[in-house]
Formats: sequence, C-alpha cells, structure tokens
Amino acid sequence: MRARLTPTADQRAVLERLQLPDRIVETLQEASFELDTDAAETVRDELTALLPTVGFDADYELTAEGRIIEDLIDALFIP
Repeated sequence: MRARLTPTADQRAVLERLQLPDRIVETLQEASFELDTDAAETVRDELTALLPTVGFDADYELTAEGRIIEDLIDALFIP
C-alpha cells in the first residue's frame, strides 16, 4: 500500500524541517506524492519525534503547528 498526499503550504513547511533520507526528500518535493509503507513510516517517525518539541504550548495544549503535525501523521498512516 501507499500513502498519497498533496500537502498544504503549512504541511510542506513542516516536512521540510525533517531529517530524512535523500530518496524521501526528493519525493516530498513533488506537488503531490505517494510514499510506500517504509518511507511513510520513516516520515511519521520523524514527525512523531518533532511533535513534543514544537507541538504544545506551556499549558500542554496543541499548537497550530502541532495540529499540522498530527494531521500529517494521520495522513501518512498506512493500515
């Protein structure tokens, strides 16, 4: 299976911050892209690691960036 995504500008900005292998970075540069299960899981792992560092405010409420990250994590889930 594959995950298909057409990221918004905000989603793209988050994706560009991730430390990903070159083969995945090249794919993410497309306006719309598909990731295989392994690549999607790699991106989701990076997003999951980023979430606690930027996704919550001082009251542990989800920030706007946190919502973007969670949306990406959900969109890249492959059952």
